[in-house]
Amino acid sequence: MYQTGFSDLIYKILSKIYKIMKYTLEQLKARSSRWENNNSCILGGRNHDGFPCHHFAGRRLPAAVPLYVTSAGPDQWKHGAFRYRRNSDTFSLELVTKGEFLIECDDQCLNVPEGSLFFVHRHRNSSMMCTTECAEKRTVILQGSLLENLLVSLHLNECAVLKLRNRIGIEEEMQQIEELLISGNRENLHKADVAAYSLLLHLAEERKATLPEAMQNLLDFIHLHLDRMLNVNDLAQTNGLSVSTVHRMFQQYCRCTPLAYMTQCRMNAAEEMLNSGEYTIKEIASALGFRNQLYFSAVFRKHHGFPPSGFRRDRKK
Repeated sequence: MYQTGFSDLIYKILSKIYKIMKYTLEQLKARSSRWENNNSCILGGRNHDGFPCHHFAGRRLPAAVPLYVTSAGPDQWKHGAFRYRRNSDTFSLELVTKGEFLIECDDQCLNVPEGSLFFVHRHRNSSMMCTTECAEKRTVILQGSLLENLLVSLHLNECAVLKLRNRIGIEEEMQQIEELLISGNRENLHKADVAAYSLLLHLAEERKATLPEAMQNLLDFIHLHLDRMLNVNDLAQTNGLSVSTVHRMFQQYCRCTPLAYMTQCRMNAAEEMLNSGEYTIKEIASALGFRNQLYFSAVFRKHHGFPPSGFRRDRKK
């Protein structure tokens, strides 16, 4: 009885803290400037005393390249500096090297202390602000035609924050990528892209180390059966778990429902298939387990804000 009451008290305290964090972020958004509206992506925020201050090296390449680094480098923040993205067109890795950040990822508020890395995912809503007097982080921004598919295969597509075991090694890899970009010659730029692939593999290892075997089995099962429209009962029965346990584990480790995770995986796979130009929309719908093309298009539109035909048309421009 005492334990139950204590758990309820902790839950109420955490719920209140979460509401305060959400309110703070919403107030910041309301008072922020909007600087960029790139197609359907919106970037906004607020500077404070000239911060954040970015020192990024970068370059541009055609989207057809499988995986490449567009920018990398350190940036400094002060308390009060704030950024938000709506339907982000950017994927970035953000390693906090000093201070602390509060981030919002698809309506989840998370504290990110020094030594942790957070993800900014494409086609998601996110925001970040410095919650200490000052903070620093190291950033690597990636693009490429196979990026989303790679993130799915490495189980990083729904990852929001990683508390790193090997912070020094990850930081050194990110710094190496920056140095290769700064050099600017073709050979080193290629090495930067290879290093970025290696970095993702190491982050996947970090991610896997934080997951219990049962959770890893659930994720593996989903990725092996994207052609089936699974439900939570399927996940539970196949892996010898209760439905409530499956829900709890997804909330704890992926910060979303099992259904949301499976939908995200399908939408990532759909993007790659649409980008390839090798499949019709009907073939994509069938390959991903949708009962018909109309249902697939409705889910895709709800997820992205536009239909698959519009997505393919925009990529051809």
